[in-house]
Amino acid sequence: MLSTVVIVVITHNLAIGVVVGVIVAMILFARRVVIDLTESHIWDASTVATLDAITTKYARYGKTVQIVGLNPSRAERHERLAGQLGAGH
Repeated sequence: MLSTVVIVVITHNLAIGVVVGVIVAMILFARRVVIDLTESHIWDASTVATLDAITTKYARYGKTVQIVGLNPSRAERHERLAGQLGAGH
């Protein structure tokens, strides 16, 4: 990340560069808000509850979360259980 390199060059301090890089990455991730589950599995309700918690938290700030990459059976499991597990209540 260019910002990390610039900060390290200016401050001569790698730790500050790393912290700035992490903060910039978090901001960019939060703005994008796409969760790619292409290589992931939804094995049980705890995974769905976690996804519900994430989407609920972002919804409080007027943001939507896009979940992509679920195969049909995993998408069906997520759809069936989403909102049923008490996340965000």
